[in-house]
Amino acid sequence: MTHWLKLGWQDLFRHKRVTLLFIGNLAIGLIGLITIGSLENSYISYLKQSLQEILTADLMIYSSRPIEQQEQEIIDTVLGDQVTVSRQVAFYSMVKGTKKSVLARIVAIDENYPLYGAFHYPGDQPFQKIRQALLGSPLTTMSQQTAGTLYLNEGDSVQIGRTSFQVAPFFDKAPGSDITTIELAPKIFIGLSQLNKTGLLQFGSRLSYSTYYRTANNVDAKHLADVLRKTLDQHADGASTLRVLDTHNINSRLGSIAGHFFGYMGLVGTVALFLAGIAASYLFRGYFQSRVKEIAILVSLGAQRRYCILLFLFQLAVMGALSAVLAILITSCMLPLIPLLFAGLLPEGLHITLHSGSMVMALALGISCSFLFCLPELTKLRAIQPLHLLHEGSVWNMPVTASSRLLWWLSLVPAILTFLLLTVFLTSSMVQGVLFTGGVAVTMLFFGIIGRLLLTWCKHLSNTFHGLPKIALRNLYRNRFPSLSIFITIATGVFLINLIPQLQKGLEQEFSHPIGLKIPIFFLVDIQEEQINGLQDFFKQQPSHLSNISPMVRGRIRSINGTSFHQRRIQADQEGRGSLRRTEFNFSSRDELDPSETVIEGKELSTSTWSFQSGIPFEISVAQRFSKRYDLQLGDRIVFDIQGIEVEGMVANIRKVRWNSFQPNFFLLFQKGVLENAPKTYLASISQVSQTDKQPLKEQIVNRFPNISVIDVASTITSIIELTERLIFAIKSIALLAIGAGLMALYSIAGNEAFRHAPEINLLKVLGTRFSDIRLLTVLQFGLLGCTAGVFSVFISTSLSYVVSWYFFDRIWGLDMFSSIWIVLCTTLTCIFTAALATRSVIRQNPVTLLH
Repeated sequence: MTHWLKLGWQDLFRHKRVTLLFIGNLAIGLIGLITIGSLENSYISYLKQSLQEILTADLMIYSSRPIEQQEQEIIDTVLGDQVTVSRQVAFYSMVKGTKKSVLARIVAIDENYPLYGAFHYPGDQPFQKIRQALLGSPLTTMSQQTAGTLYLNEGDSVQIGRTSFQVAPFFDKAPGSDITTIELAPKIFIGLSQLNKTGLLQFGSRLSYSTYYRTANNVDAKHLADVLRKTLDQHADGASTLRVLDTHNINSRLGSIAGHFFGYMGLVGTVALFLAGIAASYLFRGYFQSRVKEIAILVSLGAQRRYCILLFLFQLAVMGALSAVLAILITSCMLPLIPLLFAGLLPEGLHITLHSGSMVMALALGISCSFLFCLPELTKLRAIQPLHLLHEGSVWNMPVTASSRLLWWLSLVPAILTFLLLTVFLTSSMVQGVLFTGGVAVTMLFFGIIGRLLLTWCKHLSNTFHGLPKIALRNLYRNRFPSLSIFITIATGVFLINLIPQLQKGLEQEFSHPIGLKIPIFFLVDIQEEQINGLQDFFKQQPSHLSNISPMVRGRIRSINGTSFHQRRIQADQEGRGSLRRTEFNFSSRDELDPSETVIEGKELSTSTWSFQSGIPFEISVAQRFSKRYDLQLGDRIVFDIQGIEVEGMVANIRKVRWNSFQPNFFLLFQKGVLENAPKTYLASISQVSQTDKQPLKEQIVNRFPNISVIDVASTITSIIELTERLIFAIKSIALLAIGAGLMALYSIAGNEAFRHAPEINLLKVLGTRFSDIRLLTVLQFGLLGCTAGVFSVFISTSLSYVVSWYFFDRIWGLDMFSSIWIVLCTTLTCIFTAALATRSVIRQNPVTLLH
């Protein structure tokens, strides 16, 4: 046994080129999975250690209204008196600095905030003094970045509502803010006791009330939160409007979001590993073919076939283990670059380390994938006979029996099952794993069929050319297996790279310039009913246009067709339709639909005014997304609780809403007459504002109507697009590993083929062929492969992006022609350069080697 292992080890050194290329290919395929695995584990570890600092409490109660007396009694009874409490009120409002006004999130805190974590100030200034000053006087604290946006310095004044607040020292970091650097609006902190002085607490103001609790060390906060939720739900006869959150909820929610993101990138890394496996399989095929006569000699000398198999398995295990070690070393060098690739998506305090589980997984995958990808070639070992010593050909030239063909196909099953199990593990879903594996298999099979047809076409096309083009086309056809391997690996990598820009282009176009719609410049929120006339008069004197003034009333859904809405939510969650977490919704009514809305089922809402005394349900228009989520059909009856009054409506139509219009749109629209007498606030949009008039107009609105929040739609769109670009850049970075695996495959196959055909290349030199012509032969051969692989994969990925956009993104699609052309061009040039690099040593070889 030791002799066989020694023989296998020596043989690896004798074939150093194949060994190194095999190890390099698998290493590139493993890098993506190790990187994503380490990143995900580092993120999860960070969450576990920082959950209390993220929530700033052990548990929190959140609501859009003040907690009622009976609810507070329930909370006090369940939690007891061994807790520390901190209360906070937050809302969005316009604030006016020295030179400009911006939308900000005002956070009013009490004397105990934060219960966990801390504000960090330059020079370690104590927050306790600053907090005491916030509570005792009109004082505010903010980050340096927020102050820069408002052109503020320490000691300046900022206008919040009717009161001018002095700016306290700027903090470097606020508690609970380090989970992500993305914010919809900057935070400005004031004392809770100063909140009423702003004059912004009016009816309909969208406030969020948060109460934080810190429990004793020996108390199970999760159990307390579960009991409190159940008790509050029982008190509310179904689902309480108070949301109880604990660190377990935060961990589950953030972990779920991160799991989807890392899972998707892990799938891309899996494809890179699979492409690397194709190249490894080809390299092993050539190596195995070169050893046929040696194996036949060993068999003729009485060696048992199981020892021959053991020899190859040992070599594959060594190369697989070394590829894993190389991948781990490369990944450890790459980890410092990860924060740059994922800038803005990861917490600032996240420290990324190489995870032991990822290293063990890499070692297991390196060894197992070496076996699995090369198993089809090992099945041919039983066909090797001593008789092959008398033939110039090899086992590949012998007739293929039905049993050997069946065995070869069966040998592919373990690799496919491993790929499937890996995708299921990464997605945590059997359905998604099967769909992804099936999709990859169909894509690669499709590329294989196209490649085979192209290579056959090369044979016929060669008859129409002379000289080097003829030789290049003939070589592609004669070496079908390596040519097809290159075509599939390059095409699959380009497919992944090009699919993303096409989806990105459509989404960006739909956000910034939706077809058939005009995006407003500003969106107004929290308009009081008594301000409508004054606001309309104000805009009569402006060149800009005020439109879509829409009433908004908050209420709850009690039941649907006699079934409680709470049960509908549970059913939606169980069936995977994803119910909304909130129990309160915004209702509205309008004389006619906005251009962003289209009725797709049912009839238009009645134009007559509904009366409470009519005894019949009023008509409701339901947004398509909402109807799918809660399985609403035409004619369904829904009972609402609006300001304590129960009313019943009936679904009259279902409408499609283009939410990216940034107009006042709602899930539910009521017939006229239902909401007229209910207390309400209004939303509106502003259009026809030039770039130079934007800031002056915003300042005038803030001065005359300080309670109205002005949302800059263009800035919001820019923020969304920037976030999308960050996500896509991160995904593209991992997808580049697939291209890297394809290029490594190209380098390996091209170099190996060049060495295999070295006698033919040297013969061309002897016959007088110039070095430049031989190089041109390489350029033509591999340039044609790269170009055709790029063109076909770009065409297929672009077509698939259209289908995906049609099905998942409501036909939002745009062709990024420049990106596609650039990808094809880069693929072709990179393939030429890689092939030229791989064949360089053979081309420079002295023809005298023909005599040896």
